[in-house]
Amino acid sequence: MILIASGSSVVGFAHRVGQPGRWVALLALLAVSIALVVVRRVPLRMPPAVVAAAALAGIGIVSTAWSVLPAITLQRAVTFAVLLLAAALLGIAAAVDAALARRLIGAIAVAAGLLALVGIVVYLARPSLGMQGATPGTAARLRGFGENPNTLPMPYAVALPSLAWLCFTATSWRARLLWVATSLLLLGSISASGSRGAMIGALPATLLVVVLSLRGRLLLIAFVATVAAFAIAVGGTTVAKPLGTAAAVVLTQAAVPNPVATTASSSLAAILLVGGRAADRFPVLTADPNEIGRPRIGRPYLDFHRTMFGSSGRAQAWDGGLRQSLQRPLLGFGFGTEDRVFIDRYYVFESRRIENSYLGLWLQIGAVGLCCFLLLLALLALHLLRGWRSLRRVRGAAVAGAGIALSGAVMAVPQSYVYSVGNVATAAFWIGALLLGSSVLRKDAA
Repeated sequence: MILIASGSSVVGFAHRVGQPGRWVALLALLAVSIALVVVRRVPLRMPPAVVAAAALAGIGIVSTAWSVLPAITLQRAVTFAVLLLAAALLGIAAAVDAALARRLIGAIAVAAGLLALVGIVVYLARPSLGMQGATPGTAARLRGFGENPNTLPMPYAVALPSLAWLCFTATSWRARLLWVATSLLLLGSISASGSRGAMIGALPATLLVVVLSLRGRLLLIAFVATVAAFAIAVGGTTVAKPLGTAAAVVLTQAAVPNPVATTASSSLAAILLVGGRAADRFPVLTADPNEIGRPRIGRPYLDFHRTMFGSSGRAQAWDGGLRQSLQRPLLGFGFGTEDRVFIDRYYVFESRRIENSYLGLWLQIGAVGLCCFLLLLALLALHLLRGWRSLRRVRGAAVAGAGIALSGAVMAVPQSYVYSVGNVATAAFWIGALLLGSSVLRKDAA
């Protein structure tokens, strides 16, 4: 996780090391997972969730045949398949070895804690690097070690339910105190970053772990304490304020694109997009790439006012991404092509991706691929529900895996990441999800 985070770091040296290093880390993870299965002679049984994950990876690779960018699709699909294979093997091995499962969950938690500490160091050493400055519509946000304020809060959100489980199952007060302190560090970092997706993803996942782990009075106390901690964290996001209206810049005639050129370019974009290779042939398709939603001439050039429950322009992007997905609804444009096919023409939205993993999957590998992912999530939920109904037999690291899977599934709504191997949270999500999915191999687990 640390090497992957380095590849997406704002720190130049770490970025240069992490870019190639993350692929070395991926191969090392695969080698370790294979070694664990071979050395321990773990029988290779395939739980339904693992089968669904394999189908998802297979569709990604096969989509090379119809992809608008076959080389990119093959490269990204293969790396994604390697990650899923490693996560599946780790889940299968951990399902029959409780100690290994605990070490995996602990590694995710420790890595997230270290990244948060490094982020604080970066901010203290170079505040301009560790903090994204305020704008007329957005308050200053902690960037830390990541390239933007949303980069590292994602693994923090995945790690928080893991930390809750580690805290509840710790055998010493020192270990419990350590996990609590790390949890507060991650929650505080998410609050300072203002990452709403991470906050919304972490809360229900942590509460799920609380419900699955505790009983009676302890359950009530932990539930109330968790809600209170998140409420304080959400309140903390409102402490920093955006710049005043005096900082706004008034649009001038020179800043406004030629409407004729914009219209012509937009029409050309629409024609080429139907052909499936618009993004490949013409990286910039309009005279003004932010034409939709731009204020009229003479109006203040203000950013949108960012709120806790606002969409940050995502609603418009989702609508545009959905319209593009409907051009190839069944099979999509090819795995890994989201950042090449999706066109951001929205004034208040800044991303090369749709920032929705479900729509991103539909755009890339169509309804077939999206259904495979939804089937995987449904199998995990069904597996968890069956264990809960059967005398509440959800035990061990499967509880943490359930929290990780829920956090990742919720964050998939505002973020395009579950299929991006280079994302910091992707590996942790799949390890946790397939750990839960493979726990069916244990007789004492769900």
